Amino acid sequence: MRILILQLLLICLYSSQFFGQLKEANDLFDNFEYREAIKYYNKVDSLSDEEQIKFAYCYFRIHDFLNAEKQFALVVNVEDISPMNYHYYGVCLKNNGKFDQARDWFLKYKELDSLDYFNNLSLSELDFQKSQYGIKERLELTNLGTINSGLSEFCPRYYKNGFMYCDEVKFDEDNKRPHIDYGNDSIDIESLEYGSAERPLAELYFVPITGDMHGQPVLIAEDEHFHIGDFDIDEVNGEIYFTKVDVLNRWNPDARSHPRLFKGKLDTVNKKLVDVQRVKIKKLHNEDGSGHPALTENGLKMYFSSDRPGGEGGSDLYYVEKLPNGNWDAPVNLGPEVNSPGDELFPYLYNDSTLYFSSNGHIGFGELDLFKVIVIDAVAKNREILPRPLNSEADDIGLLISRDNPDEGFVVSNRYHGGYGDDDMFKFSLKLDDSYVKGIVVDQQGSAVANALVKLLDENGKEIEQLRTGEDGTYLFDIDTNKTYRLVATTNGFAGKKDIVTDENWQSEQSIELQLEPTPTAQGFVRMETGSVVKDAEVALYDSDRKLMVITKTDDEGRYQVALDENKSYTIVARIDGFQGEQEVVTDDSWDTNGDTDITLLPTETVQGVITDSLGNPVAGALVKLLDTNGVEVGQVKTDSNGYYIFSVPPGDYELVASTIGLGARKKIAIDENWDGEQFVNMTLLPSDTVQGLVMNEDGTPASNTMITLYDDQGNVLVQSWTDDEGRYQFLLEEDKTYDVVAQKGNLKGNAHIVTDDNWDTTKSTDIKLTDSTFVSGTIYDSDGKPVNGATVKLYDDEGNLIATFTTGADGKYNFVLDKDENYQIVASVDGFDGIANIFTGDNWDGTRSIDIDLQPSGVPADGFVKSKADGKGLDKVKVTLIDNETEQKLVVFTDGEGRFSVPMTPGKKYTLNLEKEGYYPKSIQVNSKDGLGNIDLNRDHDLSMDYAGYAVDKIYFDYNKSSLTKGSKDQLDKLVVKLNENKDARLYIKSYTDCRGPDKYNESLSWKRSKAVKEYLVDKGIAAIRIGTKSMGATNFVNNCYKPEDCTEEEHAVNRRSEFEIKYK
Repeated sequence: MRILILQLLLICLYSSQFFGQLKEANDLFDNFEYREAIKYYNKVDSLSDEEQIKFAYCYFRIHDFLNAEKQFALVVNVEDISPMNYHYYGVCLKNNGKFDQARDWFLKYKELDSLDYFNNLSLSELDFQKSQYGIKERLELTNLGTINSGLSEFCPRYYKNGFMYCDEVKFDEDNKRPHIDYGNDSIDIESLEYGSAERPLAELYFVPITGDMHGQPVLIAEDEHFHIGDFDIDEVNGEIYFTKVDVLNRWNPDARSHPRLFKGKLDTVNKKLVDVQRVKIKKLHNEDGSGHPALTENGLKMYFSSDRPGGEGGSDLYYVEKLPNGNWDAPVNLGPEVNSPGDELFPYLYNDSTLYFSSNGHIGFGELDLFKVIVIDAVAKNREILPRPLNSEADDIGLLISRDNPDEGFVVSNRYHGGYGDDDMFKFSLKLDDSYVKGIVVDQQGSAVANALVKLLDENGKEIEQLRTGEDGTYLFDIDTNKTYRLVATTNGFAGKKDIVTDENWQSEQSIELQLEPTPTAQGFVRMETGSVVKDAEVALYDSDRKLMVITKTDDEGRYQVALDENKSYTIVARIDGFQGEQEVVTDDSWDTNGDTDITLLPTETVQGVITDSLGNPVAGALVKLLDTNGVEVGQVKTDSNGYYIFSVPPGDYELVASTIGLGARKKIAIDENWDGEQFVNMTLLPSDTVQGLVMNEDGTPASNTMITLYDDQGNVLVQSWTDDEGRYQFLLEEDKTYDVVAQKGNLKGNAHIVTDDNWDTTKSTDIKLTDSTFVSGTIYDSDGKPVNGATVKLYDDEGNLIATFTTGADGKYNFVLDKDENYQIVASVDGFDGIANIFTGDNWDGTRSIDIDLQPSGVPADGFVKSKADGKGLDKVKVTLIDNETEQKLVVFTDGEGRFSVPMTPGKKYTLNLEKEGYYPKSIQVNSKDGLGNIDLNRDHDLSMDYAGYAVDKIYFDYNKSSLTKGSKDQLDKLVVKLNENKDARLYIKSYTDCRGPDKYNESLSWKRSKAVKEYLVDKGIAAIRIGTKSMGATNFVNNCYKPEDCTEEEHAVNRRSEFEIKYK
């Protein structure tokens, strides 16, 4: 009996504890203490259906979606539950990356309620969230642990040497919450997020900032009668605009339980707000909920949130303008670019032009997400969602961006991971160890382009990654340091490209704009013969010489798109294992740049065999290449230990080339209807000349997968191949031949000149180092248009220094390796004939273009002597530039130690002769070369003396299509004023120029305006107009070799927009 009584007592005690735990859990749930309620629900072995829903909802409300998913998985199997639980379960699955399962539950709920906006929005969000899942985050967050608590800390705003924010009071002994037994020892009041307060009271605190550190919070304003919610500071009038919510603990006819916009002033001594009054806004009634003010810097415009009637849905964002009497005009809704059927809250204005806000009504990550729009003339444009981690699956409701660095600031969120409870403040900053490239795709009007295809290519044109822009037109890719990339954005018939180099000057935070310009494009589906589309198929673009331009891939819909050039021929090849297809494209006038060029994949054939030596032994590690009829490598492999190789290729004509050091073999094959893929194509290696070596990057590391081309002595492409994974190459050569091996990797190039004569060592390693250089090549022709054999071609730099000499062969061809961003002159001569070409290797320089030179009869030597006007002594190192006024070709020479020089002039031609020397005024002379015998004496008809200036005489420059003077120009002109005032007999001659763009007559007029502007400035400074002469030179006498608009960039053209000065004395 005693045992039975004891058992009954234990059962009663357990039952009492069970029901006690369950009551506390339910009480805590009813008081929104979800974290504490979870502890008590976990202690109960069995929950009713209603309590199971509460348990799941607790996890859901604190955004612990992993545990919420587990509990809702039990809830959704309960009969006759609210269908809303299907939606909650779908949200949990979505936030845990289970997008397909989430879609099923959202659809199940939609069958019961097809009009639920937020469920339909969740369905629409799935593709976006799937695309964002797992993307590397650029920013890192740090919880402000010394400030945050289980309650809400929110709305940080810069103030003086720190920031203010709103904080909630945790305890209120006079207004305790009901239904909680505060005498129960099992309840830890300290652990309750809201303490004993029935409703936590929001107050204002200030935190000082010193460098990267923040101090301790200090209370600066509180009021027991109302909450001080989201606020902004009108620094012009010293007022604070804030969201006021009254505390309804006593009868007050003026009190309201909904938020309203109020303003006041800070009394930091007494820690309260004074002169508190409602903000008077036309047509905004006292019963309308309103709050969350954001002011422009001048305080004349305010953005705020309100649920007033007539909006897009819940709470919308509005703006108002301040009236002269200090009140505000009627609210203007920001429209659907900002507002939605959901809620738009917490506006924050950055630099008066970018409006950030929170919304749960647009496609995002879940609940309230942070967005931004550009505000121009009160019109919101280009809505863009902020990335993770600024956004999360929880509520992200406030932002404060650093005044100095837009990649730093504070964000407010009630996220589960890293949070302390309710709304917490986090500091965000850029992850300094990450490299990325970001930007926006825009059209010709500068508007963001949605759904543009953006590709990140390596220096060889191989795709690394591709994406489609969203509504905001932005893109972002991960990149490595010390690499060269190309960005390509395309839509049908439009493209934008930009090359980037991630060297020590690279800044990931910069935005790279890709502007789409009209460009031929090819696009379409890659399909199997059955018609099914193929995603992730490799798509290679080749030019008419079968040079590989780009390697890309099809997207998830099996589509590809590549940008082309006008009036060119291309081959587009698509491949997957065992299948290949291609299309020929010609971008002539008939090309439809908006149409689809689909590619059908056909089965490929097998080419296989064994490579042996002369004794019949298998050769392991032999390099085997399969070349098409243009010499372009289709594939390369190395033989295995049995000498075996294998290729899979479509039908066509090919050449097999096998080689090792000093050994080689070739065989042509035709893969047609008679081809037997099971038959072996064996080859025997015999002694042969070969060239092999290592291609290295600038830093000496191997340059793998780099294009390397073998040219014959006529400049014809024999083989176009690629280095292997170790950066090595090998070509099979013939005896007594001349070759050039050129390696190219983006802007980096390197070459080796090969002559397989008796001295050639076929076993040596001919290594090639890639450098940031370029090339020039061309043909020397005689007057009949025939190539000139034996012509001497000399390369000079811009200072007249001889760089290199080349003697042409029977084909008349020459080539030089050049530095980038330099001016060069190429002078060709033979037996009384000569010719010249001037080039500039700027950003637009095309090293593949042939620079041909036509030889003409050599001119008559024109001799000159340049002296100092002061003492008559010859001046050495004077730069003498002879410019042909008809062709604009120029020749640069320098005076010798005695001041003498000689240049060739063709009788009957007109030239400009420019003289330049540091510290002297430049001189420009017009020369008409005369017919006659013997040398021309330039000093006989021209004054070649130069006046000493005593300072660096600089040209002045003008903006494009402008004649106004810049500050730098005025500083130079002021020096001239001093010189002219020192010598009243001096006369100044101004010659002004334009760049080569624009019609000749317009350029002459523009250069006249520039000379006029300079003269007027000098006259205003007191120089008599009679002492100043001007001349309009138009687009002539270019400083660099920018003769054609397309040859140079804007920066390169700019040096030609100038005025030059010459002083003459009576």
